[in-house]
Amino acid sequence: MPLLEERGGHWLLVCADCHLQRFVVYDSFAHPRDLYQESLIHHAIMSIALSMLRTSCFGSALTWDVVRPNCPQQGNGYDHGVFVMAFMDLISIRPNAWRFSHHNVRQFRDKCLVSLPRGRIANFPHTLTGFSPLQCLLQ
Repeated sequence: MPLLEERGGHWLLVCADCHLQRFVVYDSFAHPRDLYQESLIHHAIMSIALSMLRTSCFGSALTWDVVRPNCPQQGNGYDHGVFVMAFMDLISIRPNAWRFSHHNVRQFRDKCLVSLPRGRIANFPHTLTGFSPLQCLLQ
């Protein structure tokens, strides 16, 4: 669940890891947490957990731990949306390691710009090698 922290204009990502039975919070702009952000995250987790109670498989979701793994960090105050999209993409394919940084943001933005009108988007890790917006447009 992507979350917009409106006061700071910052995007976060909260995920339910059903395999490991835990909630994971991804934040590309790690800074001291405040009560507002913690409340936002808590409410998002409660919403997810309550919706999961509808299935018999995840009846214990209200008791799952919340973890905040080290994740790639943005180098400025405005790329958080791009990082949330990259996190969602990488989570969907479950890579062994996340090999990107704020240096890859421009490349990822270009890939999205070219891919969306074509109706198909290559997974983010593939955008890090050999990507040329011009070449992609000519395909």
